[in-house]
Amino acid sequence: MSLARPLLAALALLLSAALPAQQYTVEDLGTLSATPTDRVRATAINNRGQIHGEGDRTDPVGGGIQWRAFFWSDGNLERIDPPQHGATWNGDLNDSGVCVGHFTDIGQGLPGFHWRGGVFTPFTVGSQGHTRPTGINAEGAQSGTYLSDTSVGGVLRYHAYLRDPSGAVIDLGTLGGMDSAAAAVNHRRRVVGKARDFGNRYQAYVWTPATGMMAQPGVGGGFAEARDINNFDQAVGGADNAAGFRQPVRWDRSGVTLLPTLGGVSGSVAALNDHGAAVGHSKDLSGQRLATLWQGGAPLDLNTTIPSGTGWVLTGASDINELGEISGNGLLNGLPRAFKLTPVLAAGRVSGFQPGFAGGRNTMFGLGFSPGATVEVYAGRQAGSTVTACGAVVAIGTAARIATRVADAEGRIEFERFLPASLGGQQVLYQTVEPARCSVGELRSQRLQ
Repeated sequence: MSLARPLLAALALLLSAALPAQQYTVEDLGTLSATPTDRVRATAINNRGQIHGEGDRTDPVGGGIQWRAFFWSDGNLERIDPPQHGATWNGDLNDSGVCVGHFTDIGQGLPGFHWRGGVFTPFTVGSQGHTRPTGINAEGAQSGTYLSDTSVGGVLRYHAYLRDPSGAVIDLGTLGGMDSAAAAVNHRRRVVGKARDFGNRYQAYVWTPATGMMAQPGVGGGFAEARDINNFDQAVGGADNAAGFRQPVRWDRSGVTLLPTLGGVSGSVAALNDHGAAVGHSKDLSGQRLATLWQGGAPLDLNTTIPSGTGWVLTGASDINELGEISGNGLLNGLPRAFKLTPVLAAGRVSGFQPGFAGGRNTMFGLGFSPGATVEVYAGRQAGSTVTACGAVVAIGTAARIATRVADAEGRIEFERFLPASLGGQQVLYQTVEPARCSVGELRSQRLQ
């Protein structure tokens, strides 16, 4: 039975009403350098709260800046080093803790790499050696940009690619111009990015196995790029308007939607999750660039959601996971640093199953629970009420307990389930209970695909 429309409307109203009051804790990711002014950049956050990024390192003997990708987890910043002397640059991160990026390989160009748990694996796409991965999905399919064998005017051109977990590669081509670049890939293996058209202008695109590369509408200017795509095929990014100012935008089946800024003339969206929350940056009326969250189309300055007196100015958000945790970059007491924002929750929250596709194995993540507490997870397909063994009431009719887990020291839970194909297209409700306190978690709604 499908979830009733009134319940969906009520949930949407509750979410939109609660969002401005949502507060976050802010955590400094640290630095890879002994030079305080060296920059740190967070790129991606997964549903375990782990973060991938890169940092600058000033060579103490005068060798200039060295770049190193990093993996951050539970307060530990781990450097991702290349096999030989050189640099590593960030790309993306999935829920399995696999990082992708590219690195300097002396004499071999700039290959890509996979990294997980300290194991560094180089790879290249094509014969030229230049490979830059920028997206990886839950199953390990990867998007990126490589130096192709296509020559225009005697110059080899960069093209976007899709690489499946077996290593098979598809060149995504262009929109008629010389070059293309990929930014992200979702679980359907839809790829987004930017590509030159016949007029040599960069346009945003969505590539699908069925349609190939399709240009997305702009907002009046000569440049647009898509930077992320969720599993419902909604894409986000930035597009120039007729005056030449970059604007935050969202694309879906109905076309392009111009998102508001914090009052200034420009902004851009970096990422969005399957619950429709998007993050990036925009300028305010004074022209200051600020980290921004969009929910229901409304912009929120993330600086207003963290405790005062922290020393932080959050200038940009780079990613948001399905639990609402956010990675990004800013200034901490005037120094360039990367941050993690964690929602301050009155009750436990679950992500819904990820990647949310019936007919396969999915993982549910949760946070905001009492460390070490037993957590029961209930699910059902209609609103109502079910009394649990401890006497707590979940807001789900005929709810079934689908898992019992013990929260870790961070108050997180995680479990896997195979979801039968018959659940595809169904709206499912989830809610948790901590039996020791008989406390009920947030009600979460998800449409499985």
